[in-house]
Amino acid sequence: MKKTLLLLLTFVGVNAFAQVNLNLPGPISFNGATFGLLYDAGELQGTLTSVTISATLDASFADTYADDLTIAVTDSNVLSTANLLFQGGGYSNFGAPDRQFWANGGSATIGTIVSGTITLATPIDFTANPNYAIFIGNGYADANPATNSGTWSNISITLNGVTETTASSSDFNSNSIFIYPNPATNVLNISNSNSLEIKTVYITDVNGRMVKNQQGVLTQVNVSDLNAGVYFITIEASEGKTTKKFIKQ
Repeated sequence: MKKTLLLLLTFVGVNAFAQVNLNLPGPISFNGATFGLLYDAGELQGTLTSVTISATLDASFADTYADDLTIAVTDSNVLSTANLLFQGGGYSNFGAPDRQFWANGGSATIGTIVSGTITLATPIDFTANPNYAIFIGNGYADANPATNSGTWSNISITLNGVTETTASSSDFNSNSIFIYPNPATNVLNISNSNSLEIKTVYITDVNGRMVKNQQGVLTQVNVSDLNAGVYFITIEASEGKTTKKFIKQ
């Protein structure tokens, strides 16, 4: 049984019919209380009313359950216990004023499916609050969060009431690409939900200077040699390109 709660997170957006659908085949792994950025500030518009999820637990270490897969909404793109607005899923309580649980998935047995729809107690207006962001990660932290982990695949997420802004769109749907963990320490993983043929990946710093350029079919990029700070990764595929922001710790 899970016995220990950790209250500090560790890093490693209309009308009623609007929604964003995300499909991440995975596998995607997160250590305890570790999250990746799904939507950055300014990338969603509308009012988030509910969140639906489905995913399969592929691996579990130190009692991580399927329903520890967590969606978090924050008032900025820096994740901390101080700026949480909503926590959907996860055993550990990180202090969000609206904290709810998935209907199914309370098991660490491999193959368990987490699923359910959570209706927010207070809908969140991304249009009026463009700095809001959404994260996904592991909402369980044992006594040492680096020691527990979970791996999920076939992740399907529906954000009801919001749509992507024009700024978040590119030559192909930005939902096709998910990078994690964010912040990153050594390796930045690239999840490609539509089997896109990635041709080039390059990283620039906040001054627009290119610091890394790699070509070929890539699923991860080594960022261990980068200085701590904010960077932008541009992923080019045959269908177009998309740029996402990440933090190097």
